[in-house]
Amino acid sequence: LAKEQGVENSKPALDRGLAWALAHPDPSLAARSREAGFTGMETRAPAGTGPDLCSAYFLTTALQRKNDEGSRQRLMAIRQDLVNNQIPRGRESGSWSPDDQWARTGGRIYSTALASLSLEDL
Repeated sequence: LAKEQGVENSKPALDRGLAWALAHPDPSLAARSREAGFTGMETRAPAGTGPDLCSAYFLTTALQRKNDEGSRQRLMAIRQDLVNNQIPRGRESGSWSPDDQWARTGGRIYSTALASLSLEDL
């Protein structure tokens, strides 16, 4: 995307950022997610009940670029977590609840957009 926007030589910086993000998970969030049985993204929204959809989006993008067996397994776990959190029926069927810390501002449209983008290539 950076190249498409005319930003040259962004790959080294993006690769360093990706490497840092993958090497520095938040241990408190990972511990909470394991306790909750949320294995895909290894994160929960601190004050919400659903997955942290912003983290899901960026993590799926990073894992897709990495493209190794471990990444593919994590992507499938993220996919399952997202599908499990999708509203299955009723008036809001097909959407995701605005449960994470960011969705309180963006609402259901934000949550559904990020979840959909996260699932786009899975």
